[in-house]
Amino acid sequence: MNVCLICNEYPDGPHGGIGSMTQLLAEELVALNHAVKIIGVYDYSYPSPDFEIKNGVEVTRLRSNYKQNLSVFRAYWKLGSTIRMWSQNNQIEIIESPDSYGMLSILPSFGKPFVLRAHGNNTYFSSILKIPIKKKTLFYEWNLYRKASGYSAVSEYTARKMKSLFNIRKPFEIIYNGIDIQVESNNTTEFPGNCKEILSLQNPIIFSGTLTAKKGIYELVRSVIKLLEQGIILTLIINGKDTINLLTGNSVKDELINLIPDSLKKNFIFNGHITRNELFCHYKYSKAAIFPSYAEAFALAPMEAMANGIPTIFSSTCSGSELISDKENGLLVNPESDESIAQAIAYILDFPVEAKILGKKGREKILNNFSKELMATNTLRFYEHIQTSYTN
Repeated sequence: MNVCLICNEYPDGPHGGIGSMTQLLAEELVALNHAVKIIGVYDYSYPSPDFEIKNGVEVTRLRSNYKQNLSVFRAYWKLGSTIRMWSQNNQIEIIESPDSYGMLSILPSFGKPFVLRAHGNNTYFSSILKIPIKKKTLFYEWNLYRKASGYSAVSEYTARKMKSLFNIRKPFEIIYNGIDIQVESNNTTEFPGNCKEILSLQNPIIFSGTLTAKKGIYELVRSVIKLLEQGIILTLIINGKDTINLLTGNSVKDELINLIPDSLKKNFIFNGHITRNELFCHYKYSKAAIFPSYAEAFALAPMEAMANGIPTIFSSTCSGSELISDKENGLLVNPESDESIAQAIAYILDFPVEAKILGKKGREKILNNFSKELMATNTLRFYEHIQTSYTN
């Protein structure tokens, strides 16, 4: 099958979960002898070539000035023209996009089946977090769903939410995100980057994610402060880039540091962005990984932690229970409750044998249910179903 995937964050440049998932899917489809074209709109500053063939995947990056609406519109128009040309020349048979690229809704038909994958768009997250959304953004995302030939979603929760928000009657195919499951290694002689520090810390607990309120980072820091004040010894390692709190205009990192009493600051380490190898090393030598997020579609970070065998604490909201069965292969917490978060961390530290079992069963859950191979197989089955019912 000849597949076109629209992606505005395809690695190696800066990317989030959509970029990671798209790359995994594209390369796995190529490994299964399918042809994949990636196309997307990128700022001029994005540090990757305009065109490259990477691991068998053909990547086209159309440039625009993200600060100028007209420049972005022109790039999207060119994207639409390019896809229509590929369609007319039978170079592609199906097109997929995340459901957050609302600008696509104003483009003419691509001439081939066009499907959306619900990763959680602006409407989705605004609804969960109860924050306002621009009417223009809402219209574009609503209209994009009307344009599509079919839908998949990365979780049952996300599918239900989108059907309710946009009054969608067509079914969603549930295709969970997959990950590239790392082979366990016994090599402890080499430590990438700042990973050596883990070995000297008492009870390190890992957080990984962008520093934003929706990730539950404020509640996590307050919970750890509470545990430390109770005499429980641990170190919270916070990995992720800083952002600005839009409500206050201040750095989130600075606000978090100001929450911490001077006597406890040594128990918090802010690393900023770290490499994937460093993160996996942190997982290997830490007591637990924690992600008390308020809003996710189907997060990759806790999946990667579980795949590395570390006891994982995740949020009970949204799709959390689709990934973790509480107290069976991980722990689920209420992100609104500092006490819930603190109790989960204390359990990991107080019951190391049980925690180790949670980590082992968490890895088994990922191995059996969330591999990149399974994601690709389910995606191909979805594409084939859409093609059989497509009418231009």
